[in-house]
Amino acid sequence: MEPDHRSSQRYVTIRDNVVQSSQLLCKEGPLRILHAGEQYQLRITRQGKLILTK
Repeated sequence: MEPDHRSSQRYVTIRDNVVQSSQLLCKEGPLRILHAGEQYQLRITRQGKLILTK
């Protein structure tokens, strides 16, 4: 799967190596993470839990 190259910028606050999930996951949908050439998706389930999928 090719990375999505649409331009958007967000800034998050990292304190004590912790990021609030609400800053990462917003109304635009899942967060795409590129790691070692592979693309992953971080999203919130209907039950309010986090799930990372390839």
